[in-house]
Amino acid sequence: MNSLRCRKIQSSNMFSQSQLGEKRNYPSCQGLIEGQVRIDDQVIVWKNQASDDDYDNLLSWCQAVGSPVFVKPSETEKNLTIDRLTLVSWNVHVGSGDIDQFIKDLQKGQLTDGDPVEHFVILLQEAYRQDSSVPVNIPPYAKVGNSIHITTPRGSRVDIITIARKHGLGLFYVPSMRNGRQENTNVPEDRGNAILSTFPISRPMAVELPLERQRRTAIAANIEGVTKNNISWILQLINVHLENRTSGLMFVRGFSIARLNQITALLKILPEEKIAVIAGDFNTWFREAREPTIKHMETFFNQLEIASKFDGAKIPRKRYALFPDRLVDYLFFRVPENWHTEKDYVNDHYGSDHYPLITKISFTNNRVKKESN
Repeated sequence: MNSLRCRKIQSSNMFSQSQLGEKRNYPSCQGLIEGQVRIDDQVIVWKNQASDDDYDNLLSWCQAVGSPVFVKPSETEKNLTIDRLTLVSWNVHVGSGDIDQFIKDLQKGQLTDGDPVEHFVILLQEAYRQDSSVPVNIPPYAKVGNSIHITTPRGSRVDIITIARKHGLGLFYVPSMRNGRQENTNVPEDRGNAILSTFPISRPMAVELPLERQRRTAIAANIEGVTKNNISWILQLINVHLENRTSGLMFVRGFSIARLNQITALLKILPEEKIAVIAGDFNTWFREAREPTIKHMETFFNQLEIASKFDGAKIPRKRYALFPDRLVDYLFFRVPENWHTEKDYVNDHYGSDHYPLITKISFTNNRVKKESN
């Protein structure tokens, strides 16, 4: 397959130096100013939806992480002929979710009623990365996430680059924060959102979300193909991990306002007519009827596919003692009427503190179920 290249990126800034003033342009902090970065031959567009007042605070987060990663799948086929794909969204809890075993089970059909899966895209939250672009030593004022180092049920812990290499998948990864301070170590880590895909990924984009407590960077990319009836399709995928709480005296914002602020900023860059999926860990505290963030998403999308609309005994959720009915993981679709979506439930969390959400998408008006003999 193509080698996984994680070279330092070169920036192509859309603003003049006079407009930037004294702001320094760190490769891993590109989202602080709107512009582009290039990894080898791939351009990544950055959108800044954060406030200018948050610049210094965001900079302290960014100086502790490495560069984005963009990798093509090992078998890149142009004009891929396909009528359906399987889409997964999953918070893998910084290595505790066994992505390797999950992919094997998915491909064998063990998670899709015995129907083997050839083409898939996985949107991951809290994926982690180890490579030389993550700085070994960081400034004392740099901000980091709490250290999370939990192994999978098999006792292993594998970073997202290694997973992509092993399975020959395309990868788009953008870190949001460092995984603990981890100074004076040869294997520092950062963590953020990732897209793994059997499809070639195009038009990658990173979006700096409004800062509420920790740095949050959403990512987006397109996949495309042609049906067997020679009908072209394009699907934009947006992967998001919203803030779950705020700091200090602003803790009340954490129950709804913080996430609503972030998702509103994200939706502003999505054209209303775009065929798209937004998925991820929304970190919502209440069910959709009481969550302004989810109600806002329902208004924005003309079709809603979430786990809570189906069999209540199998709702993929993250449970909390004080909020037993809390749902945090969602898949939102805005697709043509002749497309069909169908959810498969997964009762195994593979070691993560979240269950995977799986949806099959058909690009025709035929249902995605296997044909009976």
